[in-house]
Amino acid sequence: MYTPDYDRLSLPNYLRIELSVFKILGLIVLLLPQFSMRVKEWAYAGFGITLVSAIVAHYSSGDALMRSLEPVFFLIILAVSNIYMHKLNNKAI
Repeated sequence: MYTPDYDRLSLPNYLRIELSVFKILGLIVLLLPQFSMRVKEWAYAGFGITLVSAIVAHYSSGDALMRSLEPVFFLIILAVSNIYMHKLNNKAI
């Protein structure tokens, strides 16, 4: 799969594969109820770190500010999801 952003940002090819694997694992952790809240929190932290890293990488490569801030939208969705996960968990107890 060709990803021009990885080439433009001068990121190594192995990083694309590594991030893809961990994003899939994180998604599985968040979707399956068998995993504990602690494991889910680690998945949220991993997604958050990835999104903040994307902001920094885009800005450092000289992208326009609006292009650099695109991941903020997904970071907000991630934060709202985390908040509602905790609200649902507190209701279940």
